[in-house]
Amino acid sequence: MLILKTNNFKSKVYMKNFDPKTSEMQFFLMVRQIRIIGIAIILSMTLIFVAGLFVSGSNINKEYGTLNLAALILCPLLCAGSYFLRKTMIGKVTMANFKKTYLTAIVLPFAMCELGGIVCITTSLFINQNILFALAGLIISLLYVLLNFPRIGDYKDFKE
Repeated sequence: MLILKTNNFKSKVYMKNFDPKTSEMQFFLMVRQIRIIGIAIILSMTLIFVAGLFVSGSNINKEYGTLNLAALILCPLLCAGSYFLRKTMIGKVTMANFKKTYLTAIVLPFAMCELGGIVCITTSLFINQNILFALAGLIISLLYVLLNFPRIGDYKDFKE
């Protein structure tokens, strides 16, 4: 059964009961869009790291050394938490609600990884120079972003 909803700018056709092949195709398109978001996050964190390398020489403040350590501890905590959040949220996705829930189940963990990485990189390069801590934060956050990437096998795990 089709329901036609019109907006001022565009019309959309929504189907109440999805054909399995149609919903699978929609899932693959969503995975592609989410992967583009993940690649943008990876590129943005790398760009911030490289930009920080250019200005880190003028940011040597020894009194903020504990801030670097706190940011380095926060980064793996947020990244590991993002992985468990993804697992928990993927478990709640069903065939009926995957359009709304699956996007949230991937993008929120991406945001947590990005937050941890950006905090560590900016603290270690823009506040107090510590290139090793910044590199460690970048590597940890990039690894967890890659771990949180959407997988094609997720579609088979959805509850009926």
